[in-house]
Amino acid sequence: MRLPVWRWAATAVLAIAAAIPERLWPLPVPAEIAHVARAALVLGAGYLLIGGLERRLGGTDWRPDGSRAALLRLLARLAMYLLVAVAILGAVGVRLQQITIGASVITVVLGLAGSTIFANILAGVVLVVWRPFEIGDEISVVSWQMPVLAATRPHETLPSANFLRIQDVNLFHTVGVADDGQATLIPNAVMVQAIVRNHSHSRSCRVRVVAEAPREVDPESLLRRMERLAPDLEPRHVRPQGDLAVRLLDLTATGTTFVVEAWVASVREREPAQSAIVLAVSRALAELRSADPPQPPDRPG
Repeated sequence: MRLPVWRWAATAVLAIAAAIPERLWPLPVPAEIAHVARAALVLGAGYLLIGGLERRLGGTDWRPDGSRAALLRLLARLAMYLLVAVAILGAVGVRLQQITIGASVITVVLGLAGSTIFANILAGVVLVVWRPFEIGDEISVVSWQMPVLAATRPHETLPSANFLRIQDVNLFHTVGVADDGQATLIPNAVMVQAIVRNHSHSRSCRVRVVAEAPREVDPESLLRRMERLAPDLEPRHVRPQGDLAVRLLDLTATGTTFVVEAWVASVREREPAQSAIVLAVSRALAELRSADPPQPPDRPG
């Protein structure tokens, strides 16, 4: 992404103005006002510089797959902010030796006042160095800090996972797109503590469908029929990796509970596969009910 020339020109003008010695200023200015004016010039130049480089870095991948781009962007951002901070301190008359001597005091004060901010920055460095995920990966995040919604349909226990397609890791947030298309920002400190399920690095995904057959259906006939579900599945909806697994779970007063399990190539195929299996199970149960109708009760003689 090319940046407008005016941004670079304004940055250069402000930086040069801040570097002009006070003795060359056209009007005499008190030292306190001069320091404030110089700091304002440096802050303005730093704002323009960081804003321009942020846009430039945001659209740059230094490798075709972008796997190292997040690390380089994060390091560049840290360097820019530190450089601007040191320049502002120098503009107000603080020398480098004084900065070094007071570094321990500043570290303690900032650590107490902004522990969350520094935790996110450190967590961002951890994420881009150890790379549990890369730019473009599709992941699910399981964390106690995220809300858990009640199920809208009956199913087995599921983890409270939040889907995210990774776009960037900046100083404070992991940026991505949720499954509903909404831009999502998660604090880096949360990502470091969370369980990350990386779908892009997984070669298969399990699909489980739990159903119940009516009491009049014989369990042995049910098991044999469910084991022949594979030909009934639409190939465009589900491509099981291997044979379907069918197991009887429980025998209740109303019928027989069973589970049909299959493996598909990716998490994106899970819901279409589940839909195809539900439809095939429904057809099979209808066949079993019609082939074995319930008998009327015996009349007393």
